[in-house]
Formats: sequence, structure tokens, C-alpha cells
Amino acid sequence: MLEGENMNNRRICFVKAVAAGAFLLATVMAMTKIYQSNTFLFVRRDAISSLSSSRRLAERPTSRNAQRTSGEVVFSSQLNTAMVKRKKPRNKQRQGLFELVEIEPVSSLRKHIEAIEHVPWRRQVKVQLKAGSRCRRPYLMGRLSGQSIGMIDWETGQGGTEFHTNGTTLKGEYNVPTTGRYYIEIIIIYCTPPLDYYDKASIHDKCVENQQFSRITALNASINVAYPNILHYGYWETPRVSTPLYTRWQPSGCRPPNDISDRCIEKTSLRRFMQYRFRWSEAHASRGVFPRGIPKVKMLQDWSDHADSCAMSDARKCHVCTVGASHSRRLYRFLEGVEGMPEVGYFEVKYPDDVDKELIVRMTEKCGTIVLGLSQWSAYTPEKRYSPYQFAQQYDDMLSLFEKYNAAKARIVVRSVHRISMGDIMLHCPVWELRTPTIMERYNVLLREICANRRKKGHDVEFLDTDFITLPMWDSSRDWNHVMEKVQKVEAQYVAAALELDYS
Repeated sequence: MLEGENMNNRRICFVKAVAAGAFLLATVMAMTKIYQSNTFLFVRRDAISSLSSSRRLAERPTSRNAQRTSGEVVFSSQLNTAMVKRKKPRNKQRQGLFELVEIEPVSSLRKHIEAIEHVPWRRQVKVQLKAGSRCRRPYLMGRLSGQSIGMIDWETGQGGTEFHTNGTTLKGEYNVPTTGRYYIEIIIIYCTPPLDYYDKASIHDKCVENQQFSRITALNASINVAYPNILHYGYWETPRVSTPLYTRWQPSGCRPPNDISDRCIEKTSLRRFMQYRFRWSEAHASRGVFPRGIPKVKMLQDWSDHADSCAMSDARKCHVCTVGASHSRRLYRFLEGVEGMPEVGYFEVKYPDDVDKELIVRMTEKCGTIVLGLSQWSAYTPEKRYSPYQFAQQYDDMLSLFEKYNAAKARIVVRSVHRISMGDIMLHCPVWELRTPTIMERYNVLLREICANRRKKGHDVEFLDTDFITLPMWDSSRDWNHVMEKVQKVEAQYVAAALELDYS
């Protein structure tokens, strides 16, 4: 009898063990399936450091926190991820969603980064630095690439000199028009303490980070965009994402004819940009932003010739003139390609302090609209390289001359500064040229401020910002100096449409 009961108990234990094993196996398989489908899990915020490769959700926003401004064009959408409800904290503050971005293991800044977070409902990316990091306030560039391209706009710090910093956390916001997975790339431009934008000598001492190890986000790192937004008149899009839009740069020794090696092609190829085309926003077009519509522009390859410019003829009057060096000459040639565009002229001027009374009188009497695009040479040549504030002061003085001697009442427009690809000269240390994305962005910021301040005082000067066209493709320059042809074509379309030039 006792032996029979023991046998019975063994059978029961065996059945229970089998059942427990089956349950454990099912649980493991379910968790594996959840992990593979990129489902986010709620975790404690203090567990970030031990789970750095996971993607997480933290606190969800209230509808008030998630509201957009009235001027934004948005689409209604929901997060397409599984979420688990969590008890509200005692202080009754709502929790926010965040997702961790994997850090590049061979980045020069890897040991100094605590975490890179993505906050979907804020369209925000945060880079958290460890205490004592050698890069106390690094200067970053960030870009999302997928169905469209979106730049990460880093917040400006105190005094206008400490870019995108907030203590040990760098915060930036992005805007893209569609939901979905996007590749994310963040690179370091400078790792030094804040640049002294007033001091010419100080800037010359700051070398760009080694681009071989500058990317701080891991290869193929991506984020889930759940809250799309359109801020501008259009965007670059692709029907099919073939490759991430990683930053293009020129390693040493990759000039022709040596640029055909695999080492060079990987870094310098333009193929990554060919998948994108520009799409004008239907929402803005329907509001009559461009009364004459978007003009057609002939694609030009020979952009250097300006022998037939109306500015060189005493008898001809120019409808619009571009003023500057090769970037303005290129824009002039593409404006010539606008269908139905009347006479277009070009004046070659390299530096703002080259403009005097005589030249202003000639330009204003000759041109109905003047588009100023002087900037590249002020950061390029060793003998006349200027800090951003020196450049801004010269530009401000030039605009004062225009106000004084513009008797013909020509329309004065200041065009935003183009960023250019990081060629081997830009990456050289000691510094050979200053046209880094950070310095040229500072030029742009100061030009916006100058134009805004002058308009507040009643002066007739406009700032034409083409960054939404050129900046997402900033590193696509074929010659490491000028805007790519298809980007220049779109910029010419926008200049003609935004200034309501007399094309038909």
C-alpha cells in the first residue's frame, strides 16, 4: 500500500515537472518573439546603464504636453508598438515615452556617453554625457534618413555661443513628414569646449574630430518615428530606402586618381543621395504660398559661364541679380534656366568689405531684386579668414551702405549660407580652412539675427532661408565645394517662387 502511494506521488511530481517545463518553454518563446518584433518594454529609468542595448518606453505624456503649435501641419497617428500600463506615480505627473539608441562601440566618444535617448512624442533626441567627459560640450550633427530626410536641430545654450547644450545633456529636435523606422546618425564635429566665435585666433586652433571615429550612433541604428510633422515647404523623399544616409567625407589620400579604391569609395560615394528626390508640400501649395506655382528649371551642367549676364551690359536691365562668388554664380545660372524668367544678372564679390558706394549704386540701378550670398570666402582663404562675429560685423556694415546708397529702391535679400561636404582640406589639422558645418551654421544664425533686427527698425532687408532644401543634402557636393546639381535646381525653384519673380 505504501509502495503504491509513493509511486502515485512520483507520477504527480513528474506531471507537475513536465507542466512547469512546458510553461517555461512557452514563456521563453513568447519573450523571444516580443524581442524580435521590437516591442518596447517599460523599465525603471535607473536601469538604463545596465540595459543600454534595449529599447524602452517610460512615461506617457498628457494630451496637453503633446499638443502642437497652431502653425504646424501634422498627421494623426498612434505608436505602433505594444505598451504595458503602469501605475501613475504618486506625484500624479504623467510619464513620457523614450527609446534608447545603440551607441557605436568604436566611437572616440564611446566611454564618455551615458546614453542616447529618443523621446518620440517630443520628436526629441538626447545625448547624455558622463561626468568628467573629455568632450564637455561637443558640437554635433544629426540626421534621420528613411522615407524622407530630417536634420536634428540641436538646442542653443546660454549667450548664443554654447550650441545645443543643457548641462551634461545635449537635446535636439527633428521633423519628418511620415511615420516609421528611420536610420539615425549623430556625428561629432568638434569635441573641444565652446568655440570663441569672437576670436579669430581661437577658432583657428580648433581641429575637427577624426571622422573615422566620429559617429556616436551604432551602425544601422534606428528609431521609431510616431509623430510626423511638416514645418517647411517641402522635403526630400524616396519610395524605397536602399541605404542609410551616412555622412560623406573625404579621407586623406582619396583625391583623383586614387579615389577609386574601396577605402575611398565607401566614404566618398554619391550613390547614397541618388535615391532621394524633392517633394513640394501639398499643404503649403494649397494655401497659395506660391501664387505663381513652382517653376520648371532646366538642369544645367555648365554653371560657371556668366559672359552673357545682363549685369555686364549697359543697355539691359536685370530683373534679379545674385551677388557673391561661385555659389551665387551657380544660383544665377540655374535661375537663368527657370522657364519664362526675364533677365538675370550676376555680380562677383568675394567679401562683404569689398562692397563700396560705387558698386552699390551700379547694382541697385541695374537690378530690381538683389540676392546677396557672400560667405564662403570669408571662412576659406588663410589671409582673410574671419570669425563669425567679424563676418557678421562686415555684413552689417555692408547692409548699412545699401540702405544709404539704394536710391533706386532695389529689393535687398540675404540668402542663407550653404554648408559643404567635409573634404580632406577641412579635416586637416592644423586648420587649413574654416568652412566646417559648425562655423557656417554660426554664420547663418548671425545673418538671421542681423536681418531680423534691421526689419524691426523699419529697414527693407529680407532673409531667404533655403536650409530646408540644402541642409539635408549638405554633404552631397561632387567637388567638395558646391551644392549638388539637383539640390541647386530645387533651390533655384524656391528662390524664384518665394520672391515671386516675374516668370510665367
